[in-house]
Amino acid sequence: MSHSIPVYSISLPEYRIEPETDWLAVGRKLDRLIETNFPERKLAIRCIGLVDHPGLSREELVSIIVETGTDRYDPRREGVHADFYQDVNDIFAGPAIVTKDGLKTLRVGRKPIPSVMARL
Repeated sequence: MSHSIPVYSISLPEYRIEPETDWLAVGRKLDRLIETNFPERKLAIRCIGLVDHPGLSREELVSIIVETGTDRYDPRREGVHADFYQDVNDIFAGPAIVTKDGLKTLRVGRKPIPSVMARL
């Protein structure tokens, strides 16, 4: 049995690889995308950076993730902070929930923040 996995696209002209990037504006747009597509859901949010996958284009990495469901495509490749997570077999992700009030982190001890995705 196979099923299609939705892939969402978003325009983020505010995003720049520069210190002047308005991370709150970028984060709030990403929060809204998640809130719209996953209402009233508990989620595991995992951010993946192309910089951690040398030799792959954005399109290649997206294709691998859509096909396999993960960015762990090479068992010989060490992930980010592999030494810290060496005894954990799961994919590292942050817990969150979408409520009527928006996207909220479920990390214990975290103060309320204006945007989950901006913090990430």
